[in-house]
Amino acid sequence: MLLLGAFAGSAHADAQRIALWPEQPAVGTPFRIELEGVWAKTCAPRVERAFVDGADIHLVVASQKKAACAGAQTESAKVLSASPGESELRAESAGVYRLYAHDATSGEMLAFSLARIGDDPLATTPESGLWWPEPGGEFANSGPGFGVQVEMQGDVLALTATGYRDSGQAAWWFGAGSLQSNLSTLSLSALTGGSAPFGVYAAPKEAEPAGNVHVSWLSAARAVFWFERVDPASGKRTVNPISMARFAFGMRPGRGWLGTWAVQWEGLDTERVRFDRIIETEGGFELSDARTGLALQCVWALDRPQSPPQTCQLSSDDGLEASLSDIGLRSLRGVSEAGGVRLQMLEP
Repeated sequence: MLLLGAFAGSAHADAQRIALWPEQPAVGTPFRIELEGVWAKTCAPRVERAFVDGADIHLVVASQKKAACAGAQTESAKVLSASPGESELRAESAGVYRLYAHDATSGEMLAFSLARIGDDPLATTPESGLWWPEPGGEFANSGPGFGVQVEMQGDVLALTATGYRDSGQAAWWFGAGSLQSNLSTLSLSALTGGSAPFGVYAAPKEAEPAGNVHVSWLSAARAVFWFERVDPASGKRTVNPISMARFAFGMRPGRGWLGTWAVQWEGLDTERVRFDRIIETEGGFELSDARTGLALQCVWALDRPQSPPQTCQLSSDDGLEASLSDIGLRSLRGVSEAGGVRLQMLEP
């Protein structure tokens, strides 16, 4: 679990969790922000204000002296942004929102999380493999030397992040968890005190809590990773977002997609096709199967040169059409008028 600093007389004494209530409100319906924590040396903080700013939702709270809640149990308490009937919050568009709790006096961040408002999007399953910072992504603030190994097995997600400590020393962090509404939150640990692979094996002596990572999965091969930690010395919480994409070593979509695929239209038998022809343009490419007449047209995101295509359209000679938005390196998913569609690459 993430280690939190404890500061007597401050609203951020032991704030631990921020969430929406209800958990996933519909667009335009009222919701509240819920801050949960343990305030053993102070009262639970008082709400100053709450507001929505674009994709960010903020809760600002102020500390209260212990005398204000004498006799009240503060070992586990929840702070709500509003009571029923008061001025509740609303969001006018669906999507992933960032939740922040701040101290009214210091401005420091007390808690962070991600939440979804509105209906679930097309469910995505992250592709296992090496992910790296995405040039041109929304948060393109990282580069070579940092990466994440993602492993998805059933409903269990595991990842290993490799990078550097503040001192510049190479390090890696591990976490495992689940995937819900295309969101994940994993606690990270750093295993220390072991041996390098070049010497005699020695098991790690410690598993050091290293913070959390919150992930918004945009597709099977694109995501935003929000790395959250609390400095053990100062107690200050920081959040660093990094846009990530699955690394295409030698399988960049386009010519790398020529080969045999399984195509599953909802309600129909799985069909094997072989894309054997390609037409390339500056803005995208078209693959086709001469035998079945199936064609796949894809458009590049020109501002993200190392990412998968932005969108793809699948069409057949018999009139079937599908729009594909969940695009990985070896799989594509989308919808048609008849239902869901999935493509899976089988072999080059």
